This record gives sequence, structure tokens and C-alpha cells, in this order.
Amino acid sequence: MRSPGRVGQAKGIASQEALELHRASLVIDLHVDTLFIQRLTGYDPLRRHKVRTPRPLVWNHADVPRMILGGLSGVGLGIVVNPVLSLPRNRPRIVSWYISRLIDLSFRTSGTIRVALSAGDIRRAKEQGAIGAFLGVEGAHALGGRIDMLDRYYAWGVRYLTLAHFSANRAASPAFGLVGKGGRPGLTGFGYELIDRMNELGVIVDLAHVERQGFLEAARRSRAPVIVSHTGVRGLCPMWRNIDDEQLDAVAATGGVVGIIFSPYFLARSLRTSVDTLVSHIDYVRRRIGWHHAALGSDMDGLILLPDEIRDISDMPMITEALLRRGYPHEWIQGVLGGNALRVFAQVCGD
Repeated sequence: MRSPGRVGQAKGIASQEALELHRASLVIDLHVDTLFIQRLTGYDPLRRHKVRTPRPLVWNHADVPRMILGGLSGVGLGIVVNPVLSLPRNRPRIVSWYISRLIDLSFRTSGTIRVALSAGDIRRAKEQGAIGAFLGVEGAHALGGRIDMLDRYYAWGVRYLTLAHFSANRAASPAFGLVGKGGRPGLTGFGYELIDRMNELGVIVDLAHVERQGFLEAARRSRAPVIVSHTGVRGLCPMWRNIDDEQLDAVAATGGVVGIIFSPYFLARSLRTSVDTLVSHIDYVRRRIGWHHAALGSDMDGLILLPDEIRDISDMPMITEALLRRGYPHEWIQGVLGGNALRVFAQVCGD
């Protein structure tokens, strides 16, 4: 492993000011799917992989060495449970596989990557040149229809739960369904109970993927800040995956944050776009609900493409460079890079 705490020169043109600010900042990516790719393909997150194609593919975006080079202090690692290929009673075993992989990564890197259960864990990871990794389950179907499973997952280290992924479940329905399409809009009674229990335990409510009515009902129900871990905004790119102004307002009313996705398709309905388009989505959030509600949620390794200037997670300083070019004060940039997400983590999961 390379020594922790080093930020490499981005493959784009990042100024010295951007690199220094990035090194000084606490950088959190709310959603990265590297463990999913590991389960799917046997990908080794400990090895530094190279991008060998002219443009990045839909995975091979992140591994621990490139996270270090990208200056990450915290990363949300997604837990994906296939609702078709898994029986409800077997889903806890799949979740436990992800937990064990993260623990294994921490052991094999001697704590360079470590399980983060609180905001303090992420802050200490930054101070010690390490990365605090927290786990997020994509879809309440992973609970197997049992709210008490949330308590087990929390004890195992899960710190956010996305109410729906690409299928309807007992709690909520998705904005778009690959399977189980046609679930009713809005939260179910189970969904309301689930949010209440998440608030009690200290599990962050994630509204990425959730259809609009359920999204708004969940934001109203939650007594704690919510997040949208990876999304674009409809004000710039009107399509099913993105959220509109009323949804942005609902997140802000809870004190939550919106993590902007890196996918060109969700940013611009295109296979290619620039990092400046990504920053335009961040700026839209700032103008609508305030800079302290904007965050990063790349969805790297989530079977997406990336903006032209970002070949992998080591190029995160290009975000800092683009924000500086927009004239953002350093305080705003540090909030977007990770300070805003850390605030929500502290409010919900503890400091």
C-alpha cells in the first residue's frame, strides 16, 4: 500500500491552489459501489488498477490506493442485494458479506481504510491520513420485510439505508423499476415505521432512487436530516433519476444534503460531459437551497460513465479546481467536498 494522506496530481489540469485546498479539506464521497463490483467480478479493491482504455468504462473507477491519491477522508460504500436472485431469508447473509469485506480491507491495510461509525471516526481518519468507510444499504428489500433487521445491520456498521433501489419493496417504490415496477406511490405503513426506527437508531434516511411522492413523505416524516446520496437535479436535466425543486426544498427542510452524481447521463442526458456540468448541478443546489446542502455522491463503480476530466477517483481534485473557477469561497468548497456531509453524519450518527 502507498503511504496514506497523499493526493496525486489529477490527470486534468488542477492548479496548485486547488491541490493545496483539496489536501487541506475533508473529502467525503457519499456513494461508491466498489464492493458491489468486487462481489460481481472478484475485483480486488486493494490493488491499484489502471484505466487502459481511451475513456473509462462503467467500473474500475475506485480502489483503496486511488482513493488515497484522490484525497478521500470518507467514503460511503454501497451494499447491493439483488431482489430477484435472493430469497428474503438469505438477504442478511449477503449484507454480512459486504460487512466482512470492509473489515477485511481494514485489516489488510492496517487501518488505512477503516469502518466509520460516527462523524468523529471520519474526522480522526482524516487526521491520521486514513479513510473512514461507512456502509449504505441500497433498498429496504434487503431487510427481508423485517424492521428488526435494521437493528442488526446497524450493529454490523450500516449507517444509511436507501428506501428503494430499482424495485418496489414493503417500504417504498423506486422512481424507475427494473423489477417490481408498478409499486404504489408514497410510503407504506412499513415505510413510516422504518423511518421512525432509523431515526431512533441513528441510521441516515437516503432518498436516492425513491419515487417523488414517497420521497416527499419520507422527508416530512423524518425527524433527522435526510440525504440523497447520488442524484442530479431536474432543473438542469429533466429525467426520472433526478430530483425537482420541491424535493430539494424538502431535503433542505430537514437540514440534509444532496450528493451530486458524476454520471454524464444523469447530468446532461449524454454519454459525455465535462466536470463543469457536474459543478453546475452543485451550483443549482446552492442557488435553490444553499451551499451547505450540497455534497458529492459520485456513484463510481456503479455501472456509470464519468465526466471527461475524471478518469477515476484519484481525479477528485478536479472538482475542487472547477469549484474554484466558479469563484466559490474556500469555506463553500470545503463544505461541498465533505463538511456538509460530515455535519449530517454527526447529527444523525453521532460525533
